[in-house]
Amino acid sequence: EAFGGCCNPSHVAAAPGGLLVTVEKKPDLVKTYRDDGTFAAVVAGPKAFQAKTFIPGVAADSRGRVLVVDPKAKAVRVFEPKAR
Repeated sequence: EAFGGCCNPSHVAAAPGGLLVTVEKKPDLVKTYRDDGTFAAVVAGPKAFQAKTFIPGVAADSRGRVLVVDPKAKAVRVFEPKAR
């Protein structure tokens, strides 16, 4: 219910510790949520990406790092979520 009307998650990945990683496309925003649905952290905000990047994929590794496909940077970017 905390997502804006045009910004529902376009991608979701499971992460260790019962976290879910979400990607919103407008603006580009990567967040984590606990398994009960409560917000945990912003992993990467819009300033982490070039304008209108439209992230096409996300995953999490066994250490909890979030891997984001960044087509404008032509790279897989690695982010470490901050615990809240």
